[in-house]
Amino acid sequence: MKINPCRFFLLLGLVVFSCTKESFTGVEYPSVYHKSGTRLNGNLRVFASNGEVRDAETITHYREHDSANLNSYFRNNLGNLYGYLDTVKFSDARNGILIQGYTPYNCLIARNGPDYTLTRTDTTLGTSFMNEISHNIEYYIVREKPAIYSESLYSSTRGVYLFNYTTTEKYIFSKTAEVLVAPVLLFNVYNNGIDAGISYFSYKNNYLQEDFFKYLNPGDTVAVSEYFITYENK
Repeated sequence: MKINPCRFFLLLGLVVFSCTKESFTGVEYPSVYHKSGTRLNGNLRVFASNGEVRDAETITHYREHDSANLNSYFRNNLGNLYGYLDTVKFSDARNGILIQGYTPYNCLIARNGPDYTLTRTDTTLGTSFMNEISHNIEYYIVREKPAIYSESLYSSTRGVYLFNYTTTEKYIFSKTAEVLVAPVLLFNVYNNGIDAGISYFSYKNNYLQEDFFKYLNPGDTVAVSEYFITYENK
């Protein structure tokens, strides 16, 4: 098939332009991004073991329940993100440094489209409550899951179980135009429903795994609020 030279150079120009545009909107190396604020990403979502709750009245009930509490989980713990994922340094396309709570962590960088995944080069020892980390909501609620190297029973006193685990920490960032953002999930787990009075709160830098509700116990519900931490290259 004979190729029109004009069409060929037009297509080539489009490819070059696309590559140039991508590199322009991506992260430059080296560069440093400092946390500048937070913004809400969508409305409060509620999940039960049989799926997402769509009833507007029920969702409002969960929102008002949290807002009426002087220790509002979402309002207060959003403020507790101070020092969390504070500064990101991109040394080159493969290496970076994440500063969290004034502590620097060396990370390896992997890119997938607009997303940058920073994985710490050291292993982390942690302790999970009630269950092994791989069977815990803090693991299956996130889309990008870290590698787990070991899990073991640490303590069992009066029916309270603690498990030790070793893992590699992952951190997710996205680049849009000139803004760097980190997705953060704030979630409150209500054991046996909102009226039982038993709940616990946590947050993760990650995207939501949409089918995580399959692993909830019958009767448990989870209220999820998604935020973005924003960063500026100063």
